[in-house]
Amino acid sequence: MLKLGTDSVKQDESLVSTGPLALVTSASKGIGAAIAAALAERGFDLVVVARRRDRIEHLSQTLSSTHGVKAFVVPGNIGHPGGVHDVLNALTDARIGLSHV
Repeated sequence: MLKLGTDSVKQDESLVSTGPLALVTSASKGIGAAIAAALAERGFDLVVVARRRDRIEHLSQTLSSTHGVKAFVVPGNIGHPGGVHDVLNALTDARIGLSHV
């Protein structure tokens, strides 16, 4: 599990995805978690975004250990003004490019 936030994040080899990378929002439960699991099963590395850090950290650990994918944790609320901007800034700071959103 790799944690990202709105603070500056240094580039690190562990932040490099070698395969397709998908962003999944509202990933803490329900449809969002199911989509994240389905993508991980298909070999996608993930960026999981949700308000509840504890839930997406658990999901990230589970998907990483079960499917051997990288799962980047970005706590955030895209429903709030500036929330999408904060998530995109965290990804930009970590130099993570997405193949699927």
